[in-house]
Amino acid sequence: MAFFPQYLTAGEEARIHQQFQGELWRRNNQVLWSGILREEAQRWADEHDMQTLTTAMGPLMDLSHPLCLRNQKSSKAAWSKYVEGASAIFAWYISRGERVTVLSPPPPERFHPSGEARYQVIEEPIVKGKLGTSAVSRIEMVHPTVKGAENICYQIWPVDETTSWTARFGELNVQRRSWRMVKRVKTLSNKLGGTEITKVTQHYDVEHGPTSPYQETKEEAEKKREEEERKKKMEKEEEKKKAKQEMKKTIKEERKKAKKVIKERKKAEKEENMTKEEKEREEEERKKRMEKKEMKKTAKEERKKAKEERKKAKKEENTTKEDRAKKQEELKQYPEKVATEENDGWLA
Repeated sequence: MAFFPQYLTAGEEARIHQQFQGELWRRNNQVLWSGILREEAQRWADEHDMQTLTTAMGPLMDLSHPLCLRNQKSSKAAWSKYVEGASAIFAWYISRGERVTVLSPPPPERFHPSGEARYQVIEEPIVKGKLGTSAVSRIEMVHPTVKGAENICYQIWPVDETTSWTARFGELNVQRRSWRMVKRVKTLSNKLGGTEITKVTQHYDVEHGPTSPYQETKEEAEKKREEEERKKKMEKEEEKKKAKQEMKKTIKEERKKAKKVIKERKKAEKEENMTKEEKEREEEERKKRMEKKEMKKTAKEERKKAKEERKKAKKEENTTKEDRAKKQEELKQYPEKVATEENDGWLA
């Protein structure tokens, strides 16, 4: 059973699924392109170790290989229909990953104005999940035909960061491009989700290989950019916090100064409003306060002096008592001393 019967037979579709399930498939390393030459897209993909549809199809699109059906198709139109079907399956496998890179001319006119290019009609709706499929997390854009921008990628979906690219390189080819006529591609009207995708999943178990060094570099760059943005955000918040603290400190100091000025002003106004008698009365009260303070100080000094004298007298009294006790002890021992001396003399 074919799930894209408008493009492929059941056998053709099964062979393409088998090809994409092999070791050749590398998750998140696929390239879609529109508006540039196929040779340019293939060269860019090869240089960055990534896969176009031609790369992923392998022998199925190698004209010299027996598995390639190009020579078996009755016409060029039949082969184009086969390639469109392969593109749909290619896009569906991409949608099971996290990201895809799209190559195109630079802004402002990146895609065909008719909207009928294969990428616009088949691949983009699938990788964006518009037909019931799962969607990639982001679509990244590169403009390999712009000198110096061959390795610069930016996100166009779900967030459009085109301005980050134009800010660096400007809007090139601002004059209207001469687009070639494209054959109208039949839109995928049937939903690819639900029953159809369930059946595909049952038939084909998808396994993905490792990411390429170029994709790892992009992931590392993305992580680094996010980390730098986080640090900048933290630094900005810290600066805001410091500025807020400084502002609070300044306001506090200004309020303190203002209060002091108001207090001094009130004092000056009070002094100006006082009459002569009030000033004299104020002066007398001030003198009384000073005298009272001086009296307290004198009384304190006298109490201190009296305390020191009492302490000294007590010390002298204790000393006298000790002297008396010492003399009495000596008097008690005196007769014994005399007798000892007499005996010592007699014995001699």
